[in-house]
Amino acid sequence: MSLTPEQIAKRRHSIGGSDAPKIMAGTWAGLWMEKRGLREPDDLSGVLPVQLGSWTEGFNALWYQRLTGIEVIDRGQECMHADNAWQTCTLDGRASLACGLSVWEAKHVAGREPLETVVSRYQPQLHHQMYVTGLGWAVLSVLIGTDKFEYVEIERDEFYLAVLLEREEEFWRHVVEGIAPLDMPAVEAPVPREKLRTVDFSLNSAAGGGGLLRG
Repeated sequence: MSLTPEQIAKRRHSIGGSDAPKIMAGTWAGLWMEKRGLREPDDLSGVLPVQLGSWTEGFNALWYQRLTGIEVIDRGQECMHADNAWQTCTLDGRASLACGLSVWEAKHVAGREPLETVVSRYQPQLHHQMYVTGLGWAVLSVLIGTDKFEYVEIERDEFYLAVLLEREEEFWRHVVEGIAPLDMPAVEAPVPREKLRTVDFSLNSAAGGGGLLRG
């Protein structure tokens, strides 16, 4: 599933969730060229992990819903920040947790690295989405290989979010003014255990059972 020319053109005019990791990684030059229309985004239509994640998103939502009883709503909804039209995101969904409505994000990973590393990788995207939608929690729902499923409930980290927003504002200033930026030092995402609630289900667990709460 590749982006249409219309979707590609639309993404030029804002910072989306998938842009946030690049901004925090400091790889600004290539992203700036895409936003200025100086080069096309990378073609991901032939990248197996990316396409596998796209095709398994629907199953991920169904499995999360089956095991938790929590419905995933607003799938594919496009959102814009109430004050900043240049900050947008397309949600995999929303889920109602005990702590309130949350962003819901689906991923499919190989399982060759610790879950904490996966969580750290997607913290910029999740925090961007939480900011755009005004929500305080996010769920990272992860299919691991072919036989494991875990989801992590992540509380918004205001300090980390402030750093992300400062970087996004600076990057977008370069886009608006047409000034090519230099690449920046990477900012590591914290994974504070007290802000995570992780539930581990094997794929052959019965609905509503087999869960291990961690954190």
